[in-house]
Amino acid sequence: MLPRAPPPLSRSVQDTFAARRTHRVFAGQPVSMDQLATVLFYTFGPQGFIDGGMFGVQQGRVSPSAGGRHEVECYVAAHDVHGVPPGLYHYSPRQHALEALPGDVSRDTIAEVAYHRKPSYEGAFTIFTTAVARRLSWKYRHPRAYRLWMFDAGHYGQTYALTCTALGSSAFQTIAFTDSVVEQLLGVDPDEEFAVYLLSGGVRPGTADFCRSIPAHHRPV
Repeated sequence: MLPRAPPPLSRSVQDTFAARRTHRVFAGQPVSMDQLATVLFYTFGPQGFIDGGMFGVQQGRVSPSAGGRHEVECYVAAHDVHGVPPGLYHYSPRQHALEALPGDVSRDTIAEVAYHRKPSYEGAFTIFTTAVARRLSWKYRHPRAYRLWMFDAGHYGQTYALTCTALGSSAFQTIAFTDSVVEQLLGVDPDEEFAVYLLSGGVRPGTADFCRSIPAHHRPV
């Protein structure tokens, strides 16, 4: 289970927009569990729920999603996160928790699937997002659904980048990876769930370890 009292996003919206950059160099320092939890909560977690009538209870997330289907899933390769053993996890938005998955997902593993592009694996964590095809195509039963999968992945990518910026950390995103190998690594059936985006994050060079800059009562025990 991840902390549910995330550090405040104190940077203004205007400053966050102006400061957003794609970072390709990380400081090589660990991030706190609070920081990772905050990134996952605002990027992939529900912020509230609404009555969807015939469609049931609907999640309200920061990122828009076609038909409110939220077919994007998040998988986290933790490299250097305080309180989180290195390994591969699936993020559960319902429980706000990391679910451990089998397999060795080291920096070397990420390097192999990401064409050895250093920003993909030199941060404190790497995120792979996927799209669960039937979750969206159940409602949109036409070829345009493919376009919607890609749009939704982009919405999540931008929310991720802005959240990292608001936290004062570095964010990187790319689609340069071997899809089939990533899907095998995650243990998903590519006919049902396919890889769409790689996101990575960590401490910005020249800044103090993030864990030292947050209030003590927010730090993991």
